Amino acid sequence: MKNDKIPILKPSQFDEFIFQDWIAPVSVFYNTFHIEKIEAYKEHLKLPLQPHRRMVYFFFFIIEGQVIRSKGIQQYELGPGDFFFLPANQTTSIESVSPDTKGYYCHFTPELFSLSTISLERLSEFDFFKFNANPVVNIINQTPIINILERLDEISKSNNPTGLEIVPFYIIALFKEINLFLLPLKQLKKDATAILCQRYMNLLTEHVYNKISVKQLATLLSVSANHLNKSVKAITGHSALDLQNDMRILEAKVLLKQTNLTISEIAHKIGEMNPSDFSRFFKSKAKITPIKYRNM
Repeated sequence: MKNDKIPILKPSQFDEFIFQDWIAPVSVFYNTFHIEKIEAYKEHLKLPLQPHRRMVYFFFFIIEGQVIRSKGIQQYELGPGDFFFLPANQTTSIESVSPDTKGYYCHFTPELFSLSTISLERLSEFDFFKFNANPVVNIINQTPIINILERLDEISKSNNPTGLEIVPFYIIALFKEINLFLLPLKQLKKDATAILCQRYMNLLTEHVYNKISVKQLATLLSVSANHLNKSVKAITGHSALDLQNDMRILEAKVLLKQTNLTISEIAHKIGEMNPSDFSRFFKSKAKITPIKYRNM
């Protein structure tokens, strides 16, 4: 019987997907915590890197250069001073990394926090790590941030397992520093249209495997389908149906690459389609057939 769940892959298991013919030099606790300078591995990335999921929480900080990265169906152009955060099991992809990019990448698993007195629940304090939140924070004063990142890098390269006990303390301190740049934004009144659009995108994630129409989703949000569509288009430039289709295509890509489900099984899972309709739908959006995408 085929596994219908996306496998939860450890970092060391995922290197083959991320890198070309290159094995990253890593510390003894790579699968629990890792930090590295972006310039040490950027040239080895398989770009563009297709949509995927991993079991780690991760973030990266750009000091120089430009990176185009996605969280779910949203794409972000990132530059100097930008932090990008992703919770575990969130779908992501990398479109490009400029040759001059410098900065830090860091990942960690929930198990890291079990090694210290700091609870993993502390991450809930930080909006940028929430599943459907804006993952980007721009840092103006980089000095205290870089100091903490350099210290984490020293601990990682020490290969001393006892160093893991203090890593959660540094990570929380880092996030506290970053949070200072968000406090003024929290005081701003949020636009009702943007809030409705975000709630809609949250529903798309929740109902990606359900055969449900935009009208039904609008009902769940207590608005008309016309109002929902106007609001979504005003914020994103795309219709509500376009975003729903984008979400389904994104999920299909992950299933094609990270599971052994057949095309028929994926077709049924994504909106209860028959295989031929699914293949036409996928090709119309991805410009390639599901089989070719899987074998690409």
